[in-house]
Amino acid sequence: MTQGAPCRSNHPGLAPSVLMPPVMRRAWVSVVVGAPLVWVTSTLGLLPGLASAAVVVAVGLARWRREVKEAAQADAVAQAHRARAEATLAEGQHEVEAWKQRAETLKRALDEARSSRASFLATVSHELRTPLHAIIGFNELVSDGSAGPINATQKEYLGDARAAAQHLMTLITDVLDYAKSDAGRLTFAADQVQVGPLVEEVSALVDGLAAKKELRLVASCDEGLTLVGDSLRVKQVLLNLVANAVKFTPKQGTVELSARAAGSVCELTVRDSGPGIAPEEQARVFEPFHQSDSSTARRHSGTGLGLALVKRWAEAMGGCVELESAPGAGTAFTVSLPLQVKAAPLKRVDAGAEVDVLVAEDDDATRLMLTRVLEAQGCRVRQAPNGQRALEAIMEGLPAVLVLDLMMPELDGYELLKKLRSLPNGERVSVLVFSATSPPLALRAALEGFGAEVLLKGALTPTQLAQRVRARAAPVRSAA
Repeated sequence: MTQGAPCRSNHPGLAPSVLMPPVMRRAWVSVVVGAPLVWVTSTLGLLPGLASAAVVVAVGLARWRREVKEAAQADAVAQAHRARAEATLAEGQHEVEAWKQRAETLKRALDEARSSRASFLATVSHELRTPLHAIIGFNELVSDGSAGPINATQKEYLGDARAAAQHLMTLITDVLDYAKSDAGRLTFAADQVQVGPLVEEVSALVDGLAAKKELRLVASCDEGLTLVGDSLRVKQVLLNLVANAVKFTPKQGTVELSARAAGSVCELTVRDSGPGIAPEEQARVFEPFHQSDSSTARRHSGTGLGLALVKRWAEAMGGCVELESAPGAGTAFTVSLPLQVKAAPLKRVDAGAEVDVLVAEDDDATRLMLTRVLEAQGCRVRQAPNGQRALEAIMEGLPAVLVLDLMMPELDGYELLKKLRSLPNGERVSVLVFSATSPPLALRAALEGFGAEVLLKGALTPTQLAQRVRARAAPVRSAA
């Protein structure tokens, strides 16, 4: 550009001031705007006032420009902070989602571990309970003289062995039931349960232990008392409470088991004359694995699961458990369960009548033991080592009672029961399902829908099982 040449824009349509540097642009605006303003004010005689106004306007414009600039800077800073906050929030949300996924994965793994543990314990329980039940049965056969006479010392030793086996059966049952309960797989029926027979059975089971400690065991029950619940679990509740009372009551003490109606509930109370429980311990007695004496030199054995299971079972059946105790004043546990009207008693047959029984059991020792016990009770017994052989025996002739194991090869107990009920007159056969593990609720309901009574191995002694068989059977009639 030549000195003195006018400044021209290379961009058509743009004012020269747009392309000027800021300093030159402000000077240009002052000349363009200021000159006419001076001429007007001088012509009209308003120059002094407008000059002051121009100064005020200039100062205001400068302040406005500064505030606008500062606001723009503040907005830029705020946007930067907002962007950083949004980035941090997005990162946090990503971490939260990642932790949620990890938590869900861990929960699934925990649920699978609990389920696997319950399945493992159920299998182990079946493998332990079955031979253990056979041991108890054969012991009972020898003890009652069915295998020949025995002397007093032999009878005492057999009683000790039977008590130890029963104790082991109780421990196995407690551990399995707690694992199934912890995994949410423990099921409960809602049946009409006659309380009187259960009280008698529990008293008979612990009578030997009480006699060894010279304890006075007192049992009472209101006549015809019936509650709503799971028969097996009610019996285990009573057995746990009474066995616990016998264990902690000193020699020559008293243990009382009573059952009575109280309004709309049935109260099952176990009271002992033992040392009582300190107040600070009472809140913890229902905790799993808790024992008031956990030292290596503790006087009483056990897993510490009995009372925890009592509480869980009572609540699962719509009831509750209460504790009354004081040091030196004994202890009383009361389980309240829903009451029901009196149920019809089982029909009984003449003790001399012969009963035709089919025992379907794949374990050889258990099948032989059941056969010997039932024969000693006046039953005519046929045996089947699996479900298919049992079906063949049924086709040859319907038994009065079928004692049925659920877990069998070739044809399991449930499928065999369905086939039995589909046969002509098959509904007349009384069925006792004899299982090492408590069936799931749906399976149990299906079994009971076919008219079967579900029994757990170890819940009854072999002699009690034989008595139950006779109670449900009709006598065999001759062809004549």
